Amino acid sequence: INAEYMGTNTKTKMTAPPFDFYVVLDFEAVFDAPRPTVMEIIEYPSVLVDARCGAVVSEFQNYVKPVLLPVLNSICVEATGIQQATVDRADVFPVVHARYREWLASHVGTRTCVYVTCGDWDIKSMSCRYLDICSKKKKKKKKK
Repeated sequence: INAEYMGTNTKTKMTAPPFDFYVVLDFEAVFDAPRPTVMEIIEYPSVLVDARCGAVVSEFQNYVKPVLLPVLNSICVEATGIQQATVDRADVFPVVHARYREWLASHVGTRTCVYVTCGDWDIKSMSCRYLDICSKKKKKKKKK
């Protein structure tokens, strides 16, 4: 988070950020090892931060039951610390994503936010791909 926005840089004139919140997002995923070709979100965490003062407003954290790769491999467990029993008890992605949208809307409302991730993997690669997969499954069900 930019120190100038947070008021820790007293030598620079403080400027208000152009948005109200940072939404820090960092998915965890299961993947087919050793060379990942399929990845599936297994944890959906976010922290909502007030952009003007840097205070944590709220946190969201849900595990996601994998469908394409239902069994976590040892590399995934070691890298994420997420256990098989945890994802077995979790809801599937569409349910968790709906819950996430409700959480975010309840805190942000009509105000503005910007996502903060480590690279483009979380949003560009995983979120878009996963929402596309879920959308295609819904369309197939409607045709039946």
